Amino acid sequence: IKKFDYDLRRPSMLEVFRLAQEHGVPALLHLWVGYGETRRDYLQDLEAILTSLPRLRLVLAHFGLGFDPETLPGLVTLATRHENLYFDTSLYGSFCELWFSRASNQATSLREFVLAHPRQILFGTDVFGSRRKRRQELDDAMRASIGFLEQETIQCTEFRRTSYFQTLDKDKYGPVHFDPLHIQGLGLAGEDALLG
Repeated sequence: IKKFDYDLRRPSMLEVFRLAQEHGVPALLHLWVGYGETRRDYLQDLEAILTSLPRLRLVLAHFGLGFDPETLPGLVTLATRHENLYFDTSLYGSFCELWFSRASNQATSLREFVLAHPRQILFGTDVFGSRRKRRQELDDAMRASIGFLEQETIQCTEFRRTSYFQTLDKDKYGPVHFDPLHIQGLGLAGEDALLG
């Protein structure tokens, strides 16, 4: 969707959402809410879609990638207004070093978000098992993804410094700093509120 600046309210997309609601099937969106290079206001689009289709179960992959300080309050508002909006926790995809670093910068805010909306958070890794993939990739993704949610700090020694860490000092998520041995987690282990 981001790559082509796609309109979520395009008739073809609205029909997909309508059918998903009609059949009780969740719709997963791979969407970067708050992406600076789009002409779209995805927060406004999501509000309109969820209001017009109140039984649609919509899942935003990777926390919607909107956990920067400017965008997260809008996602919090959406989650509060629409209990049928879900967020998966997957961050271990192609750019895992970048997204874990950004999530580490926003760990306190993400923790508050998860604690405020525990029934709307879905576990994810962004990695799937396949005969073509090494088992280690899935094991690393599970370890990092579970650790990020449960622990105060995690280590991901498999992470590699990418060019992104060499070109910027700061982005909208905070300092651009590569430190795979000190990734701030959400520290949610033992939180009874998540089980209720």
